[in-house]
Amino acid sequence: MRDQFAGDITDWIKFSLLRGLAGNDRSLGIAWYYIEDVADAEQEHLDPAVAQALAKLRERSVSALEELPIWKNNTKFFRKHVPRRQDRKRWLEEMKASLYESQIVFFDPDNGLGKPDALHATLEEIAAMRKPGRALVLIHFPSFAEKHDLQIASHHDALFQNAKTESLFTIKTRVTVHRQDPYGDGMPLQRSRWFTVIDGDDVIRKRAEDFVEKFKRIKGCSASIDPENKK
Repeated sequence: MRDQFAGDITDWIKFSLLRGLAGNDRSLGIAWYYIEDVADAEQEHLDPAVAQALAKLRERSVSALEELPIWKNNTKFFRKHVPRRQDRKRWLEEMKASLYESQIVFFDPDNGLGKPDALHATLEEIAAMRKPGRALVLIHFPSFAEKHDLQIASHHDALFQNAKTESLFTIKTRVTVHRQDPYGDGMPLQRSRWFTVIDGDDVIRKRAEDFVEKFKRIKGCSASIDPENKK
């Protein structure tokens, strides 16, 4: 997560999803994978509190996102800068300690799952953060160069085989945006963001389904859940 991305359309989607999954009975933790450094949709129709808070964001920074009034009091944040590879295990232990009590942990790396660098979460980190009674949520950025069903299958297989996951499903979202570029042509763009939910129980699954139904009713948006897979 980078400061310059704070408050963008992806934040609107993911924060609304996380609030929906957590409800009033699950504590939430967010691992920013921090790197220091206008949608067509009627955003207030998904989660008015998120849309209003992002509209009033004091500055484009991760620290400003943490100060938004949308978070419950027991929400935890881990914002320590992603280290070099040789220090990553210690950084992971600090993440585990910081988010220990969180019942849902969201992973927010720039480029999703991959090698151990500043842009990715790793399979080893996913495995290390699993524990009984906790669900994990991982953002994923699909490629347009490969069929989506093949990407989903590969993504799920990697998590099953290497992160020791028992069950998971992926929420696929798409929203139409217009590039705010005075030198551009203003053509609409499609932004796809996927969210893989690991170890979610029946309550989490139902909340995910409710989110998808609400998201689909918004102009310029579409969403679906890839059928749940179990090991």
